[in-house]
Parts: sequence; C-alpha cells; structure tokens
Amino acid sequence: MNLHPILVHFPIALLTTYSLLELFRLPLLTKQSYYFYLKAFLVIAGILMALPTIVTGLLVQSQFANAYLVDLHQWVNISATVLFGVLGASYAVTWLNHNPPKMFKKAWWWKMKVKVAGFILQTPIVLLITLVAFFLVTIGGALGGIIVYGSNIDPFTQILSQILHLQ
Repeated sequence: MNLHPILVHFPIALLTTYSLLELFRLPLLTKQSYYFYLKAFLVIAGILMALPTIVTGLLVQSQFANAYLVDLHQWVNISATVLFGVLGASYAVTWLNHNPPKMFKKAWWWKMKVKVAGFILQTPIVLLITLVAFFLVTIGGALGGIIVYGSNIDPFTQILSQILHLQ
C-alpha cells in the first residue's frame, strides 16, 4: 500500500502556512502573543509529518520508471526538510528556553544552542532559509506531480520540465 500520496499533504500544508506567516509578517498577527508559538507549532509539526512522508516515498520509489526524476524529487524534498528542520530546531530551542530545565541553564552547550537559535530566528537568516525551503517544497511538489501525472498537468510543471529538459 502506498501511503505517500496521503501523507504528503500534511507537511506541505503545515510548512506552506508557516512559510507564509514567516515571509509576510502582517502586523495584525505579529502583535499577537501566540504568533511565535503558532509559527513554532507549524514548522515543528510540519517537520515531524515530513519524516514518515519521506520514508513512505523511499519505500515506493522503485515503482517509478524515471529514476532521475524520482531521485531529483527526493533530493529536493529532503533538502527542504533539512532547511525547515534547522528552523524547527531553532524554534524548539527558543521555546524550551522560555522555561529551561535546571540542568540546561548553566550548560555551555545549551547556551550555545540558544545563541545559534537566536541568531537564526532574529536576523534575516530566517527569511532566507524560509524562502529557499519554500521554493524547494514548491519545486519538489511539482516534480512529484510530474512523476505521477506527467509534465503537462499545469503551466508550472510545463515550464519546470523545459528547464530540466524532461521533455
């Protein structure tokens, strides 16, 4: 049974919503006390849902004839997952640091993680990582569509197919 098509929609929805919130910072939302936690939840849940999606994709990849296209789809989506994983880890560390366990408070390694997470989330780096990861998810989704339905399913997949010389 191929669960990949069922599971893939959850991380895409969560990570796309996270990306839109991160990239388009509407003052109405950014002023809300829950804004940080909403973004943190979306990116962490999206990453957690991406893991079984990747596994189920790996389990069915041999069923498709175009190994190049399947490998490219896999590489692009794993790359996006890693980038979103950096953001998710940064949010998790920052969230946990609001009330850290006592044994973490003085540990040098915890202080280093907090500094790195702060650097990622409080500088334009967060926007760059989000933009690249969102771009990769978009490309990865289009490649998945091409694998299953062919390159003529919409104008974007036609353009992507031409750029990658898939036609």
